[in-house]
Amino acid sequence: MNSADEYIARKDSVNRVIAYNAARNGEIEFIESPGHGWAKVPVAWVDALDLIVSRCSPYTAEFIWLEEDCDLRNFAAELQNHFQGNDPDFKVTWNSFKVTYVEDVDWYWEEQDVRWGKGPGTLGLNNPAY
Repeated sequence: MNSADEYIARKDSVNRVIAYNAARNGEIEFIESPGHGWAKVPVAWVDALDLIVSRCSPYTAEFIWLEEDCDLRNFAAELQNHFQGNDPDFKVTWNSFKVTYVEDVDWYWEEQDVRWGKGPGTLGLNNPAY
């Protein structure tokens, strides 16, 4: 493994632990609209778990809002699989989130200046096309 690969592996390991701690402590922001929801997480967490994301999850260079029915389920499952060996009781549940209700989700997306339609694929450091 070259030094760039070693750096990415260390950074991914740290980001997985940060995501785990955030889920354990109820610190993942969840945006809820009248008909849908998304979990806002750093792109680095998605990369650290090698997740493939759909076109339903908007993103910026720093964050991705994981769509609740598909991408968030995959994120939760991957995070649980990664840490249940060390913490058998760990589960990503509703208590893992701080919920923010947004009445006008179109306005919210405009304010966040998100992009749509990149998926399926990974984002960020581990994706050479990013």
